[in-house]
Amino acid sequence: MPQSKWSQEKRFELVLRVLRGGSVAELCRENGLSATQFYKWRDAFLRGAQEGLKDKRNPQNRDPALEENRKLKKLLAEQLLINEGQKKLYQLEGEGS
Repeated sequence: MPQSKWSQEKRFELVLRVLRGGSVAELCRENGLSATQFYKWRDAFLRGAQEGLKDKRNPQNRDPALEENRKLKKLLAEQLLINEGQKKLYQLEGEGS
């Protein structure tokens, strides 16, 4: 059976069958499938599963550029607060002289 004829559902079913303890050799023989093709499907299946199981709230899964941008904005905000505090302190010292 040519690769284009394998539906997503069928590929999913075949990969699950092996993951549940089935034999790759037997599955390939029964379905006229090459082991190489099966392993490509299995690897894609596992990559998708791994992506689906990521904790989206975990900072390790964030885009590094966006995370760096967030950190820089936080540092900038903190520095602006320090500068405002220093200006007010300087003004108070000037009034007290």
